[in-house]
Amino acid sequence: MVGNNVQVSVDEAAYPREMKRCTKCREVKPCTEFYKKAAAKDGRREQCKACTKADRASHKRVCAIDDCEKPVLARGWCNAHYRRWRSHGDPLKMVIVRHTGCSVEGCDRPHYMKTYCTLHHRRVETNGDPGGVESQLQSREGPCEVDDCEEDVWAKGMCVAHYGLNRRNGSPDTRVRNRRKAADIPEVCEIEGCNKPYKMNGYCQMHAFRVAEHGDTGPAEVMLRPQKGKTCKVPDCDRPAKSRDKCARHFRLELRHENPERAREEVLRRRTRQNENGMLTVTNKDLARLYASPCAECGATGKVEADHIIPVANPFGRTSIGNLQPLCRSCNSSKSDDLMVVWRARKARDARRDEAA
Repeated sequence: MVGNNVQVSVDEAAYPREMKRCTKCREVKPCTEFYKKAAAKDGRREQCKACTKADRASHKRVCAIDDCEKPVLARGWCNAHYRRWRSHGDPLKMVIVRHTGCSVEGCDRPHYMKTYCTLHHRRVETNGDPGGVESQLQSREGPCEVDDCEEDVWAKGMCVAHYGLNRRNGSPDTRVRNRRKAADIPEVCEIEGCNKPYKMNGYCQMHAFRVAEHGDTGPAEVMLRPQKGKTCKVPDCDRPAKSRDKCARHFRLELRHENPERAREEVLRRRTRQNENGMLTVTNKDLARLYASPCAECGATGKVEADHIIPVANPFGRTSIGNLQPLCRSCNSSKSDDLMVVWRARKARDARRDEAA
């Protein structure tokens, strides 16, 4: 007796370590004839491989149908017999349905799915009814029915172009589309004093953008675009005129005076974006050092302002000292809420346009 629960016979004690006795067939075999078992003391199973395979085969369930040796899936049947029982109520019943054509009377098209051809199956899936034998798309032989059109027929006796016009406008005639366009769509913007071509919703592109962004069309003049050869008409201001013969700063002040509610909404919107993006501590010492630095773009030292490198309008723009840079008032107004890369590309494009002009 060794230990409490393990009994070792005299013969087994004489076996070398590479040999082991099977607990089922009682034969002594090499350890390689036993499957591995990490939990065992010697790392091998108690039964040899041959006994393990025979034991698994004796417990393996096969289909109860005669001459069927497939493994059981459910109810004692294999996959095939079980599905036959679910479909027809009998595991031995075999129903082979081979469709050679469409089930709609008078249709000689080949079978596609659910007893229908491609056309009638599409109708059933779309409308729930296969309809008649006639195809929705008529014969594609011959020219288009529209006068002076020699294109091949695509659908309903019309070519691709006229079929599309008929679906959109109710008529394949292009004059109907032109009359409708002339009656419904104006030629220029409806804002008084604006002669720009129509873009959408009764406005030109500029006023449509203003309505989408701010809910207000604003003045008819183009905002913040330089007027060549003109300076701001405000006394003691030599900055270039942007709109209404005023520079960008005085033009914005005038707009705020004319639309105080809109100005308050913009301030509230900016504060909301700042709170949502996050505000970190910026000390007065940091701001003093920032205002004492020259403009990061043009190098000017007067009227320096703190600009957000990543604008607050951007979801990633935060109010922190790492996201602030010194810019003069002119550069800061020109940059607006653009990234530095976008702003510099816009300035280069405007410079090339001015040189070409």
